[in-house]
Amino acid sequence: MIKHNFFHVRAMSINDTEQFQAIEKDAFPDLFPETNFKNELNRSIASLITIGIDTENNKKKEILNDNYLSNKIPLYRQGYTGWHGKKDFLVGIAESWNMVGETHIISIGVRRYFQNKGAGETLLLNILSNSENPIVTLEVRKSNQPAINLYKKYKFQIVGTRKKYYSDNGEDALIMTIESATSMKYKGFIEQSSELLVSKENQ
Repeated sequence: MIKHNFFHVRAMSINDTEQFQAIEKDAFPDLFPETNFKNELNRSIASLITIGIDTENNKKKEILNDNYLSNKIPLYRQGYTGWHGKKDFLVGIAESWNMVGETHIISIGVRRYFQNKGAGETLLLNILSNSENPIVTLEVRKSNQPAINLYKKYKFQIVGTRKKYYSDNGEDALIMTIESATSMKYKGFIEQSSELLVSKENQ
């Protein structure tokens, strides 16, 4: 797994389901229907990873309690997080499907308070680093310029449009693709990008 100085990344377990649901509702409040993560865990082609805070680390626990759980900032559903004092406080989730010759990124979501802190980018880098397929694809809302910019940073190209793809408002989705994700050149680019991201966090 590609590392992050503040967060850590690991595979999802069945015990993470409640936090996954809370993260999805926080990141995508208009999403319908909700994802059944228990079913996704049993899907043979699915890979689910999460990024979180190890609350046994005293410094991280202090930051988490002071800035988040103490309600000093707006929280989804009046503070509902899906977390019950267990070791890992999860802040982001990602799902991808391993298909024939293609890795399809289903979703990447981060709790709103933890967005723009490198969590979503770290999840994306992990998917790209671990892809065994040369082609990586995803759909993104046409209006989601920050996400589009992030994907372009990692060499995704816009290759098409899915009309009225999103059921909540009928918005179009852009289809974005990488066609050389397993090449030595691209793997080197991802490794270098990961090092730069960690270096940026240290500043």
